[in-house]
Amino acid sequence: MIVEEEQNGKERAEYGKQLLKGLSEELKKEFGKVFSVDNLENMRKFYLTYSISDFC
Repeated sequence: MIVEEEQNGKERAEYGKQLLKGLSEELKKEFGKVFSVDNLENMRKFYLTYSISDFC
């Protein structure tokens, strides 16, 4: 979702960490502290590295 919807497929959103900070706050309320900004950055990097489109 971060890459495909919020970043429009770009490697980084135009407004940078603000996106991840807001998303982190929302996700932590619902799912707990595992969704820190650092973890979201790692999730984004993982997706960019191993996205399914790379294997097709």
